[in-house]
Amino acid sequence: MSPIVNDIEVMILSSDVIGSKMAGPGIRYLKMAKNLARRWSTVLACPQAVEDTDLPCPFVISRGKRFWSLLDHARVIVTQGYNFPLKPILNSSARLIIDLYDPLPFEILGLKGQGKNASERMLLLDWTIRKTNLLMKRGDVFLYATPRQRDFWLGNLLAVGRINHELIAEDPLLNELLIEVPFGLDGSSLPELASGAIKGVMPGISRDDCVFYWGGGLWDWLDPGIVIQATARATREQPQIKTVFLAGRHPNPAVEVRGLVDPSKELAKELGVLNSHVFFHEQWVPFEQRISFLRDADVGLSFHGESLEAAYSFRTRILDYLWAGLPILASTGDGLSDLIVKNGAGFAVKTGDVEELARNMVDLARSAELRHSLGQASRSLSAAFDWDVVLTPLNDAVERMLMKGPGRFSSGRVYRELAGFYLTNLSREIHCLGLGRGLAKIGGRLLPRLK
Repeated sequence: MSPIVNDIEVMILSSDVIGSKMAGPGIRYLKMAKNLARRWSTVLACPQAVEDTDLPCPFVISRGKRFWSLLDHARVIVTQGYNFPLKPILNSSARLIIDLYDPLPFEILGLKGQGKNASERMLLLDWTIRKTNLLMKRGDVFLYATPRQRDFWLGNLLAVGRINHELIAEDPLLNELLIEVPFGLDGSSLPELASGAIKGVMPGISRDDCVFYWGGGLWDWLDPGIVIQATARATREQPQIKTVFLAGRHPNPAVEVRGLVDPSKELAKELGVLNSHVFFHEQWVPFEQRISFLRDADVGLSFHGESLEAAYSFRTRILDYLWAGLPILASTGDGLSDLIVKNGAGFAVKTGDVEELARNMVDLARSAELRHSLGQASRSLSAAFDWDVVLTPLNDAVERMLMKGPGRFSSGRVYRELAGFYLTNLSREIHCLGLGRGLAKIGGRLLPRLK
């Protein structure tokens, strides 16, 4: 990793941890850094030190004087913007590329209350929407993952006054303001391994079993229940069906959500399939080690209920299934399930239809030929999501922003909007949580930033 220089063309701010154990946002920003650093002087920032991971560019922890100083030198900043103080980002002369690939307001609406009461969820939603609005007012380019997301964010940008006659005159269809940058995957084939991590390794699963694999978190807005119920029914005909859920705690200690792990285990126990046909791997799988799980999987799973989150989501776990050439069973209602069906890479099951899912599981377990046919289509589809392909529009946007030079904005307007934002936070947290808890919550956010 080369030393940090003052001429920083691009600074990437990851809202999540980066390392051997990381979730979607960390993976995304590491891949962005590797790609952009080939052309531009790039610095990567994230909430804590990076361990056991090769970095393609200089790195800084995203707090403290050194971070703020480097931020001042950046010419283009790429960020979701949520886990950083607003003032230095909005008040920077850098061009801002705001990453909206993961519409957080819909995820918050999908929270079922575990660990948070109604007032706390309402405050979190309100804070997220108002912060997103400020970022949209100040941003120069906005990234989205699906055409449906583009329409949603277009409406938001119009509502906050970001779209005007001058902008339309320069960019009639706003193709330079909003650019499609979904999640990606590695273009190379899945590496060959001597052994996997499931068959003959996890107790109760033999090498002859057919493994249906849930390769991601059990978050509140998903529906593992339909999979567990369908597994219980399908195993009456095909006892070699084994369903494996990855159920480890999130690698970022700031993420407290346990999700649906415990209710899912209770359901599997109630149906008599826990540790006989339904299994939970309760350690977070390091990024590079996920290959050994994919190698032993026969079918990939992704299911959700009917919700706004589902309609606007981009299920990154499905890309791993495509990369591994797995046939896919998924819920209807999101963009990727439509793509899977259109390309013959799997089957989409109507939300909540346990019987249909059970039939599909039985058919796939019976027929290696069917799995092979769907798997080939899955692998072919993966080429469209190669990281080098999906990040090409981002490279083009960075080049345009560097050519334009420093951003133009009114610092007075920024300060007024920030004052309104923080005063509203204070007022609403005290109103909803009470004086003591409200002040304590605000103090807990401010103290780490003063270090």
